Amino acid sequence: MARRWLADGELEVITLRPHASTIWFPIVMLLLLALGLGAGLRAIAELVPELRWVLVGLVCVFGFAFVVRPLLRWRNTRYVLTTRRLLTRIGAFGRIVHDIPLAAISQVECRRGATGWLTGCGNLRIVTVDGFWLDLRKVPDVKRVRNAIHELGAESYARPLPPPHAAWATA
Repeated sequence: MARRWLADGELEVITLRPHASTIWFPIVMLLLLALGLGAGLRAIAELVPELRWVLVGLVCVFGFAFVVRPLLRWRNTRYVLTTRRLLTRIGAFGRIVHDIPLAAISQVECRRGATGWLTGCGNLRIVTVDGFWLDLRKVPDVKRVRNAIHELGAESYARPLPPPHAAWATA
């Protein structure tokens, strides 16, 4: 993670991206599109050779929508737990950013489906004291992350607030 995201005295505890199982569908789609393009070009070359560029264009559009975009989103998504807050950076083109102080987290729910039991991943729902909730999907080793949030949250309640910055002090 970029150090520019961290405040003074803040340390990274856990840095994750969504589980690799989220990219199975784009990889299967890539294989299907490649097979479809090969079969389509062979069939079109015999029947109507002028349509091959239309087929290539359609495969490129579907490839971007179902392969490139999900892979970039997975690659650029980060879940970072620090000693003071939970940071999420989601997306490649339009970025969704959440910074939640650990002291503001009131509840952490862990959900694992059948595939989650096999892969060790699951979904976390983070609920804050003011009712805001955030779902983190396909979190690897979800139980460890949940326990770390609970432990660090308990420490953040016991820690005194830092003194105000000198520039904020009133004269």
